[in-house]
Amino acid sequence: MKQIIRVEGMTMETAKTGKPYTKFMTSEGAIGVFEDEVVKGLSQAIGEAVEVEIMTRPNGYKNITKVYGKASMPALATSTASFVTPSVKDSAVQTIIHEIVDEGLKNWVEVGKAGERFKIYFKDVDDMAVQYKKAKMAIMAINAELNHDLNTSEE
Repeated sequence: MKQIIRVEGMTMETAKTGKPYTKFMTSEGAIGVFEDEVVKGLSQAIGEAVEVEIMTRPNGYKNITKVYGKASMPALATSTASFVTPSVKDSAVQTIIHEIVDEGLKNWVEVGKAGERFKIYFKDVDDMAVQYKKAKMAIMAINAELNHDLNTSEE
């Protein structure tokens, strides 16, 4: 799938098969690259936006298979938690969700178990702790709301 991403860094890794590859940290999370020409193109674009081809393998891993060139990054969404918004009725919970992401923040970390990961954007380490607490509060409020909905639908 053709997509615009921001390249934030890279590391050398070894696949389970023993094959070396390069892992790029991007605006879409960590993505593996096996082709030398793709590694070369992305390594020259660290800190920049590029248009790439991303393939999701049957095991769920993503790989960048082609670099089309530099691009402009689309505007960031105001909420990373839009997938829960339709089922959450409490406006206080929605306010917490929308306040978690500040469009001006460039640092981020992914947290959570597989299948439940989310990004926390922050200015510095102290701000990361604050953002993490806000995210935990939002998750607890969402779970409480969803559990309330389940309990009332069973009655």
